[in-house]
Amino acid sequence: MKYYVEKNELEVFYFNNVSNTNFGLIVEEVEGLYDSFERDIEFIEVPGREGELIIDNNRVKSKDLIIKGYVDSSSSDFTMTQLKEGMEKWLHSSMTYQKLEFIKEAIGLKALCYKFVMKEIMEDLCEIEIKFRVQGENQ
Repeated sequence: MKYYVEKNELEVFYFNNVSNTNFGLIVEEVEGLYDSFERDIEFIEVPGREGELIIDNNRVKSKDLIIKGYVDSSSSDFTMTQLKEGMEKWLHSSMTYQKLEFIKEAIGLKALCYKFVMKEIMEDLCEIEIKFRVQGENQ
């Protein structure tokens, strides 16, 4: 269900020290933000033994985080093509993990953007999907 919120209630995130608001990117949903990181544990069946042998690799695995939203170029000084090129440059600027911060939640992660999809749904309006591989700030 879609609903309206005040501008100051919108989700703001920073990736590599640049905000989504620089591109007029309105965030509708962030999948995986509150999912815990999975522990890296192996379970091995041993013949003749009850239960499994558990091997703890003393780390947590990275997880995927997906940001969904939209961009409306009619309220921007830039064309949709310029916004797309700017966002691609911003999101794919590095092949190393960069700082990803969600302001309202005060959550900091290390992230690598591996997919950016922009789909036009009508003139001057595009749906956006950004996929990150993330690690906790302590990893």
